Amino acid sequence: MKFRFIDTGFNKGSLNMAVDEALMALVRNDESLPVIRFYQWRPACLSLGYFQSISDVNLFNCGKSGVDVVRRITGGGAVLHENELTYSFIAPQDFLPQSIRDSFRTVLTPVCSALQQAGLNVSMQNGSSKKRESPICFHESSHYEINANHKKIVGSAQARIRGVALQHGSILLDFDAEKLCLLFKTDDHKTEKDKALATATSIKHELKKEIDLDALKSALKDNFVKALDIELEEQELAGKELDFAREFEERYECA
Repeated sequence: MKFRFIDTGFNKGSLNMAVDEALMALVRNDESLPVIRFYQWRPACLSLGYFQSISDVNLFNCGKSGVDVVRRITGGGAVLHENELTYSFIAPQDFLPQSIRDSFRTVLTPVCSALQQAGLNVSMQNGSSKKRESPICFHESSHYEINANHKKIVGSAQARIRGVALQHGSILLDFDAEKLCLLFKTDDHKTEKDKALATATSIKHELKKEIDLDALKSALKDNFVKALDIELEEQELAGKELDFAREFEERYECA
């Protein structure tokens, strides 16, 4: 099966989310092949899960830190998108296993393999889907997440809407626990920071150096091709597709 590969680089959070939604619509209407997309965020952005309360967020500190706030169309906890590479996988729902757990495993297997090739001691864990106690994604486990030395290094979320599946996730290149915790309302920032450091990690922390981002992207693409038995056709986001995405952007600009 043929997929598009698109690297849209850095964009603001609302546009990143709008592009995912637009590509879902195009795949649904047979106006696009399924898509694997890489992207990053500028400025930094806090994304909330679809069902998450914004009352947990310290909006004053977000504004003071120059951090945008958006709401995803996928579930899960809040993620600070700053020093990371984000992937999105968009395909007809029947391309993936019916089981949510198995579909997470299908998409994350090539991600895990690419990180292992980069020299990281990572493994895929069958996390639980218990009731969320923390508003922060990287504080808690979920379906088939990727851990490095028992700490979460990739956070992913999935939505299935009118026959199309979207899974997107954050691969942490670096991790600022103190900044993350200041974006939430809490009486004890030190405890929250300690918890974040105990449950989450990053590629830079694990390798003790920054990774070659182009090499990581190449390894991810190669492993998606091998694991999913697909072809990748490298493309850019067409101008009309970007215009279409901008029609969705406003709904993400306020969480």
